[in-house]
Formats: sequence, C-alpha cells, structure tokens
Amino acid sequence: MIFEVFIPASGDGGYDTTYQIDADNWRRALITGIRQTTLNFTGLEGCAVEIGEDETTVMHPGLKLTFRVKKIPDAKGSAKVIQAAVTGAFAAIPSRPPTDKLQVPHIGKPAGFKDKNTGTFRAIGAATGRAPIEPAPVLDGESGGPVRILSESNRPTSSKHEILKPDLSPTASYDENAALEDAFLELPALFERNMEIEDGIDFIADLTARLIPSANTSVFFASDGGGTFYCAQSRGQGIKKMLDHTVPMDRGLASLAVQGGRVISVFEPAKDVRNAAPLNEQLGFAEQSVLVAPIQSGERAFGVIILVNREKRTDGFSKSDANVAAYIGGEFGKFIEIQLDAGPLE
Repeated sequence: MIFEVFIPASGDGGYDTTYQIDADNWRRALITGIRQTTLNFTGLEGCAVEIGEDETTVMHPGLKLTFRVKKIPDAKGSAKVIQAAVTGAFAAIPSRPPTDKLQVPHIGKPAGFKDKNTGTFRAIGAATGRAPIEPAPVLDGESGGPVRILSESNRPTSSKHEILKPDLSPTASYDENAALEDAFLELPALFERNMEIEDGIDFIADLTARLIPSANTSVFFASDGGGTFYCAQSRGQGIKKMLDHTVPMDRGLASLAVQGGRVISVFEPAKDVRNAAPLNEQLGFAEQSVLVAPIQSGERAFGVIILVNREKRTDGFSKSDANVAAYIGGEFGKFIEIQLDAGPLE
C-alpha cells in the first residue's frame, strides 16, 4: 500500500515534508517518514490517534507536532497502469562496477554514446548508492514487510501543503492528470522506434521539458570512473554552461535521489542543507525549486534528471510532477540498460 506521510516543521520558518511511502500499514509508513528527519522521535507511545475515513492524524505530545497519514486510493483503467508503473519503477540499486574498457565484452558494443554537442564519445558509468529499502519498523513484536520511500517533497511551513500523489479523478486538471497520460502514451516510442542512445537522450530531454515546464531541464549520467554526474543534454536557460557542468555523486540532491532511489522535490533549495551542489552559477539565476529523478532500472542506476524552477506555478513542482518524473526516469533507465546490454539479433 502507498501512503502519504506529512511531517510538519518543528518550528516557525521551517519546512513541512511529505513522503510517499510503500508500507504494509500506516504506522510503519509514519515511523519511516519521521526517521528521515532530525526529530527526537522515540515511538508512538502516548500519542493521540484519530483514524478518519480518509486520513489518520497522530498528535505527539512530546514533540508537540501533529502528523498526518493518508492512503493513496486505488486508480482505475489506464490511470491504474500508470500509477503502478510509477511506484514500481523503484528497486534496489547496488553499485555497478566501473568498466575498465568502454566495451560490453560479450558483444563489443560501446557502453555509452556519441555526444551530439561535442562529437565525442562519452561513457555511461554507475551511479553508486545504497538500496532504497528502509528497515521495517518493529511494531507489536512484528517487523512486517519491506518499506520503501518513493518520493519526498518539502514546502515552507507557512504555505499550503501539497500531497505528492497523482490526482487521477475525471475532473483533474491537465497538469494533474494528462501529463501522466501523455508520458504513458509517448514513452513506448523509445523502444518502438529503435532509437540510438543519442536520439533517446534528446527524446527524454524534450519530453520532460514539455510535460514539466521548467526554466532548465537537464539529463545527467554517471561518469565511467564514478564520483560525478556529467550533463549529457539540456533544455531551457543556461544550456551552454550546464553542458560543461558536473555534479558530485557523493553529496547534494542528486546523490540523495540516487542513494534513496526516490524523486526529491525541494522548494527554496538554497535553504536546504542537503543541497550541497547548487546550480546557480551554471544557470545564471537563482534556484527557486528543484526536482531530481533517478534514471534507474531494476538493480542499476545510470544518472538523474534535474529540473530547476517550475514554470506556470509559483509554489514549485506539483504533486503530479514527481510522479511524471519518476515514470520517465524509470522507463529511460530501462532503455539505457537495453541499449548497453543488447546482444546481436538472432
């Protein structure tokens, strides 16, 4: 079951955080979400719990905070397929060893692509990180099944909170519904058109920029030797500088997205201590909001898609944007894996 866990800021001027968590019950989802914070949390004992039809409210007397947990309802039809694809795109990501040679040994296929911007060959390495499966909280002597964090989003505590879930109702607006539908309908072209990696990169950059309008949309791959992500393609403002830019793999929001195997959406990233690698200088403008989605397939991660400053909105990336980006990153990861490992036709 997928739950949305709302963690309020612990003081004025802080940030509320919402996690989308796959767990077998609301209590394990809530405890997992709280564990991601710096709150001095010792357990749910003594909490006042109000279980409603749509939402469970937990008031913690020691922390003097009220948490909210909501189960995401099941979708129907094609929307259900999309929702399943979004949440199913996340899996364990053990390290892929860096290649000594730019070849896949069994077929001699280059493990990379020819950069259309420079004309040079660029290898695609491994985005190292831990498996995004959290230890299951022990409740009533039972540890339960695995718990997985699917996405994370923050907002200033004074702003209206948006829960990260796809609004799949018939009356949903275009941004909340049709973008997911478009991604579902258009991404198969990656595989059906027999695209080369170079064309696939352009396709993903264009599609992401169109479905999630942002000041800049960039595709980053892990360098073959590890340690950094390099920009393979960029759309929007600051393209020239972004294409020459690298992002560290051991810190910052890109690192966090890969290590956790989840989409990270941050409003006012300059105030987030985890944003150790800001892009202000490369873009030439301040970051107001950032969304980072891992490019991954099964047990392998290849890079990240980074979007900066959501356009047509004043409150950053929406509840649908994270799901669209997650789906795109998962399908693109499958495409890259197929391209790098494809054997000769029988």
